[in-house]
Amino acid sequence: FGALEVHVDGSHPEKVVSVHARAYKVEEGTGTFYIDGTEYKVEKGDLFVIRQGSRYSYNGKMTLFEINIPAQD
Repeated sequence: FGALEVHVDGSHPEKVVSVHARAYKVEEGTGTFYIDGTEYKVEKGDLFVIRQGSRYSYNGKMTLFEINIPAQD
């Protein structure tokens, strides 16, 4: 797997998950994720998984811990 810290201060354009799964944990702050047309309000401590082939975007002011399984992209 691959992992990285993402600092968000604004918005991230829509992408499609090309790995088997992508997980995010909100380390700090708040924001909104849009996954396959559904809106999710997120805050510190939230953890969720986005499946391969799903479309997603996000916005807010937050620090995310991102995990890609397997690390292909």
